Amino acid sequence: DPASSRLLEKYGMTLTDVFAGRQALREKMAAHFLPADLAGLFRKTAADLNAGLAAIQNSLQQLDPTLVDAAANSAQKMQYQLSHLERRAAAAVQKRTDQAERDATRLTNNLFPEKKLQERLYCGVSLLARFGLPLLERLYEGIPLDSGDHQILTP
Repeated sequence: DPASSRLLEKYGMTLTDVFAGRQALREKMAAHFLPADLAGLFRKTAADLNAGLAAIQNSLQQLDPTLVDAAANSAQKMQYQLSHLERRAAAAVQKRTDQAERDATRLTNNLFPEKKLQERLYCGVSLLARFGLPLLERLYEGIPLDSGDHQILTP
C-alpha cells in the first residue's frame, strides 16, 4: 500500500528488511535518527566548559576577587543550560524512537502480518474494495504467469 511504501522510503529500507522481524526493523529505523556522537559531544562540551570556567575563575581571582562569585553564578547558569539542552535532545531522540516503533509495527502488520506473507493472510476482496477494479488489471499486467517466484506489486 502507498503508506507502507512511503515508510520504507522514509527509512531507506526495502521489503526484505521487514522480514527480519519487528525488533530488528525497529532498531534499524531508530538508528536512522540517532546521531552516533551526540552523547560524546555533550560530555566533551561539559568538560571543556568546566575547564574553561575554572580557568576564568582563577584569572578573576588574581584580577578582582569580588568577581569570583559572579563567575561561579554564571558558570552554574551555563552548566544548567547545557544540561537542559542535553535533556531536550534526549527527549527528541526518544520521541523519534517511539515514532520508529509505531512505524515498525505498522510496516510489520501491513507487509508481514503474523510473520506470514500478505497474500496468505489478507483476503484479496479487501484489497479490491480498497483499490477498485484497476487493481485486477494491475495484477494481470504485473504478474508474469510463467514465474513461480514471489512478486512485489504496488498499487
